[in-house]
Amino acid sequence: MTLNEAFRYIRKRGVKAADAIAKARELAASGQTLYGESPLHYNPEWTSGPFKARIVESPHLGLRFHGFADDLAKRFSYHWREYGGYYLDCEFQGETARPAVFRLPHGRLVPGFYDPYNGESAAFLAFDSVTTDEKQAVTWADDFARGYAERESEYQESWRAGQECAQALADDAEARAEICELWRASRRAAKLPDVIARAVKLQIRSAILNAKSAGRKAADLRQQWRDSEGFAEALAEGV
Repeated sequence: MTLNEAFRYIRKRGVKAADAIAKARELAASGQTLYGESPLHYNPEWTSGPFKARIVESPHLGLRFHGFADDLAKRFSYHWREYGGYYLDCEFQGETARPAVFRLPHGRLVPGFYDPYNGESAAFLAFDSVTTDEKQAVTWADDFARGYAERESEYQESWRAGQECAQALADDAEARAEICELWRASRRAAKLPDVIARAVKLQIRSAILNAKSAGRKAADLRQQWRDSEGFAEALAEGV
């Protein structure tokens, strides 16, 4: 896209001339092509498994919805099951990524899926996998959506593990503080009746067991999820 083309494209959307020329220069320098409503609606490229994708807001302004993958697959496969997409969280089974195919103005097909959190107002599109083969587009759309959902579900699971670990560490710290307080109380209780001293000692043993249990739980979770981004983020956030 040339500077002039970018400038006219942006100006048509009501952007002031001074702002439009600045955005046009940035767009022309990047060499990117617009598929959405404006540069503000065409988000940076990111990698999702083997696909290079972009989140495009208002995709209907530059593309046509060709169909959901499970509907399109009926034309050439009798083994494709009907479904509403892949869950982004396998435990709570809420939002889904449903594979879909979109069509560019020149007729080529783009695999993707609508934004699971914002419906048809945005779409995840793999522009590096544009094709004229409908069957291939359906296959890529399914691979793209499934891979994204699997990674998102794993992230959610690891996030919950991180929260659980943070809680275990907090419980461990609380139990250790209780042990110190009870130990000080036991020293004072030395001059008190035996029944009170025994009660304090029992509380100390219970607190020690709680601390060990929480510590083991936190260590196990760290070992299992130590390389997970979601786990690290949740752990850093704490309880």
